[in-house]
Amino acid sequence: DVFILDILDYSRNTRVDVKNEKIDLPELMSDISTNLKYMSSASTPVDIRVKIQNDVPVYSDRTRLTILLNNLVSNSIRYSNPDASDPFVEVEIDASQNETKLKVIDNGIGIDEKYHDKIFDIFFRASRKSQGSGLGLYIVKEAIEKLSGTLSFKSQPGHGTEFIICIPNSSNISNN
Repeated sequence: DVFILDILDYSRNTRVDVKNEKIDLPELMSDISTNLKYMSSASTPVDIRVKIQNDVPVYSDRTRLTILLNNLVSNSIRYSNPDASDPFVEVEIDASQNETKLKVIDNGIGIDEKYHDKIFDIFFRASRKSQGSGLGLYIVKEAIEKLSGTLSFKSQPGHGTEFIICIPNSSNISNN
């Protein structure tokens, strides 16, 4: 089922033009949190935290933002650290007139440095024990490119991961 949903997200991202619209960020994050709240195990639930700074209207493609945030948050939950006393994923959103900066930070198991240059490759999985299709981060990268944005990350095994996404915030995004 997850593989089919990933293929549908991939197809939507590659075939549908960018639809620029005003985004209600609290509503978007509430929808994502609600959809993922039962994903973590009952013994160590992962706390999904959202911090939205500035009350600037955000214009972007809601579908692509949902896909990329859903993938990043679900990965943070999936790869949470079972030894952490307070497992969390935090989404920080800071919007200005020109740019929306998104950070997805977790205290999960982290990503070994030897995989840093491969994690956005299609079908890449760090180990056979990895869950998922190997499409999630590839789709994230492709969606950000469609939005004319940038993506960076840092991660250390045992200390978690931080993804930083910057996308233009304007009603003049060209359709790709």
